[in-house]
Amino acid sequence: MGFDGVKQKASVLHSLVVRELHSRFKGTTLGFLWTILNPLMMLAIYSTVFVLVFKAKWLLPDGGTANYGLMLFVGILCHICLTDVISSAGVIIRSNTNLVKKVIFPVELLPLSCVLVACVNLLIGLALVCVYALFTGAELSLLSIGYMLLAVFIYFFTLAAFAFLLATLGVFLKDVAQITPVLGMVLLFTSTVFFSVETAPDGLATFLYLNPISSVADTIRAGFTGQSVMVEHLAVQFGCSLLALVLFYVFFKKMKAVFADLL
Repeated sequence: MGFDGVKQKASVLHSLVVRELHSRFKGTTLGFLWTILNPLMMLAIYSTVFVLVFKAKWLLPDGGTANYGLMLFVGILCHICLTDVISSAGVIIRSNTNLVKKVIFPVELLPLSCVLVACVNLLIGLALVCVYALFTGAELSLLSIGYMLLAVFIYFFTLAAFAFLLATLGVFLKDVAQITPVLGMVLLFTSTVFFSVETAPDGLATFLYLNPISSVADTIRAGFTGQSVMVEHLAVQFGCSLLALVLFYVFFKKMKAVFADLL
């Protein structure tokens, strides 16, 4: 593929992302502000319940504690990002039948658009986290921001792997749309969204880090608490995500020839 072809695909992908972001808030009074308000409302609800009712604390590896609201906010954003991808990717092909049936349309851009939309929302949320962290006196350095961006970069490959797999399965199985909410709940409660790995029962830490949310969320959190980043967990997730992405993309490319016939 030449430079012009890449440029044309990039332009189409940009249009898909802008269209999706616009359609989500079309007709609403607050518009794009809902991208910020939704996680803030979830933060207010969860932090009220866990901090005031259950007296939850966020323990750190050095024995100290961190701002539970801040740590929870990071986890919620990472979870929202993943559930956004799996819920939209499962129906993205069926929702764009008119585009899929066009011979010249690059169908593989549809799952990627789901991922980019979710990542845009995640980055906006993380910018809000940085502002919140500064007001609460949390640590924040250029190195912290660098690790944060690295975590998002690795998360992109994880999200893309999910997107291509579920986009493909969604064409053959309408049940995917019913399964993804359950999958989202499973990923929520088997990750470190609500609690730190230090408060988990012995031997459960390894299991928690099989969840793709945990490594990413904890890397971002480390930037606000001064803790060391678990580079080995990020490296494993990056390697596994890259391998899964290649396999699921090949699977998608092989199956897309029959998409139009099944829609």
